[in-house]
Parts: sequence; C-alpha cells; structure tokens
Amino acid sequence: MAAAVESVIAENEDAVEDYHAGEGGALNFLVGQVMQKTGGSADPGIVNQQLREALS
Repeated sequence: MAAAVESVIAENEDAVEDYHAGEGGALNFLVGQVMQKTGGSADPGIVNQQLREALS
C-alpha cells in the first residue's frame, strides 16, 4: 500500500498542493485515488494516516 500512496502523491501534484493549502477535500480525493489503485482492498483509515504522514 505504501507504493500506491507514493504513486498517487506523484501523479496528483495539484491535489497535493491543495492539501498543503488547507483544502480538506484534497485529502479525501487522494484517499479515493489510493483506494482505486488498490482495488478497494486498503483500509481507508490507514490510507488516510499514511497520506498525512507522507505529506507532512
């Protein structure tokens, strides 16, 4: 799942910028992209946490 998180961050630079600008919807979008890459098999809560850590 970490590879999917890194891939989504690299592929969605605009959403990453929006997240850093404080737009809450950007994180939800990124979580959705990771869920899509993993075929829905990832735990959304863990994805959310991993994205927050990767983007901090």
